[in-house]
Amino acid sequence: MYFTSIPNQYITRRCKGITTIIDILLIDFCTNVSKLALASSMAKMLNTKNNPMKTPFFGLHVELHTGLLLMAIATQAQSSADTYTPINNTTTALLIGLGISILGALLTAYLLYRKIKIVRRKEQALDEYYTQLTEQSAERNDKIYQINNQLYAEIAKQEDTEALLLEARNYLDSIINSMPSILIGIDREGIITHWNHAAQEKTQITHDQALGQHFQTLIDEPNINMRLITAAIDKKKPKKLEAIQEGHGSNARFKDITIYPVTTMDIESAIVRSAVIRIDDITNRVQLENMIIQNEKMGSLGELAAGVAHEINNPLGTILQRVPNIQRRLSDDLLTNIKVAEKQGVDLEKTVAYLEERKIFTFLDNIKNAGERAANIVTNMLEFSRTHTNKHEPVQLMDLLNRSIDLAVISSSLHKKRDNAKMKIVRHFPDQCPSIYGMAAELQQVILNLINNAYQAYNEHYLLHKDDPENTLDGVLTIEASLIVNTHDIAIKIKDNGPGIDEWTQKHIFDPFFTTKETGKGTGLGLSVSYFIITEHHQGSISVESIVGEGTTFVIHLPIKN
Repeated sequence: MYFTSIPNQYITRRCKGITTIIDILLIDFCTNVSKLALASSMAKMLNTKNNPMKTPFFGLHVELHTGLLLMAIATQAQSSADTYTPINNTTTALLIGLGISILGALLTAYLLYRKIKIVRRKEQALDEYYTQLTEQSAERNDKIYQINNQLYAEIAKQEDTEALLLEARNYLDSIINSMPSILIGIDREGIITHWNHAAQEKTQITHDQALGQHFQTLIDEPNINMRLITAAIDKKKPKKLEAIQEGHGSNARFKDITIYPVTTMDIESAIVRSAVIRIDDITNRVQLENMIIQNEKMGSLGELAAGVAHEINNPLGTILQRVPNIQRRLSDDLLTNIKVAEKQGVDLEKTVAYLEERKIFTFLDNIKNAGERAANIVTNMLEFSRTHTNKHEPVQLMDLLNRSIDLAVISSSLHKKRDNAKMKIVRHFPDQCPSIYGMAAELQQVILNLINNAYQAYNEHYLLHKDDPENTLDGVLTIEASLIVNTHDIAIKIKDNGPGIDEWTQKHIFDPFFTTKETGKGTGLGLSVSYFIITEHHQGSISVESIVGEGTTFVIHLPIKN
């Protein structure tokens, strides 16, 4: 492999010189045909273009061998001659040529040796350089492999971080979108940057449609303005508007509005560049608070009634005790009265006749009846005021209804005027009625609300249409109170012959704040509180049935519990 770089032209040229020498020998000296033929065939073989033996060492060997062969041929030719013939000029030329050929072959061998040595040194240098390059390449490949591994590790970490960030973002979006509050993210200029599902349901505007829009073009909220938002961002303090009312009566809605500044953590300092608007519908909370207030009012009213009843009870007891004493001491049947009259010189019979003539005894009877009636009222007031406990106790519904009806009649008589309608109570109670477990004061409150509402509605309609010839009300409100004992519950029916309730009003009659009265004359909480008492505190039900112009019936079902 070390001689492949030597030019083939040199070998070809040397072979042509050998061929020339052989031709000269054939002309002048050849006596042995076979040897000359051998030399000639070898020379031709060397001169062959595609000879595989054309290598530098092989050519050198042939030249030396050819030179020796020529010398042998010349010697043989000289010795075989019959007579000695001196060497002529041709022989001299042949010997000189042979020497030159040998010198050329030696020079060629030397040059070849030097060339081979140089080639070997270069090859060795190339091998060393190749080894160095191989080592450098291996080292470089190791570094590249390590760098690739580090890169793959960093890429894996980056992908994990992106996955965690995406998961955290989706989790936060799920939390924000699952909140019932309306959440709107805005920048300092009021441009929307976030829009949750509650805002989308409220406005029917999608998240993609809302992004980039000014919030005042999408939400109609006059209480939110840029001045309030800028103040919250600049002062880094939330701004809150509480219990903002929209609408009136049963359509009233309440909401809280809060503007939170959003602090962006920067490298140098915390900078507030945006805000979040939160809108909460607190209608249910306000209704519950008002119901609690109403119950507190009723509790306060009960305590007031108890105090008044106790205060009235003392003078009332004196009146009820003294009237029978007066009647007995004016009687002419008692021996003690006769003796005292004779002692004082008074004709007792004439005195009694005078008192009867002046109807003094009738007055005393009226005072006694009024006192007893007042005592009954005080008893009912004391029973109504017993709201200090939430414990369910056995309740006799017939006694409860009787007391409630008496209080309702008294209440209506306190506001009785000459033109007002009258009220008549018809009671349909069974001979026996099982007890139920409940809170008597709350049930009495429900019955009073139903009877008072019936009377007020009847009286207002009667006074408004009293002179109308088509008016069907006769000025007497008839209320039928019924108790129906079923297998598992007891039904209380309060039926009136009032003007009736239309269908739309029936659908909203138990809604908080719903009222058909004028502003200032009703809170709209009476029937809603009654509904709450029956359904929540007593696990019962209450419903309404009404026909306009014929009357209204409220039906209460209370479960019978052992």
